[in-house]
Amino acid sequence: MNTPSFTRIRLDELSNGPLPYCLYDRQGRLLYRKGVVIGSMGVLRLMVARGLYRHSDAAAEPSATPWRPAH
Repeated sequence: MNTPSFTRIRLDELSNGPLPYCLYDRQGRLLYRKGVVIGSMGVLRLMVARGLYRHSDAAAEPSATPWRPAH
């Protein structure tokens, strides 16, 4: 089994628009999927300061399909 490799994200890689890739915490847990808009730069700054990561290999990212609750 291949363990995905992650790259730490810098604040200048992000903007107020849709995320260009999925975001993960330092344990590799998915926080936000690609395409999500995080409305607060303050939240982004805090998350980057704590350690925010992306897959080094874009092909390893999960689908950008949004989560929908079961009915």
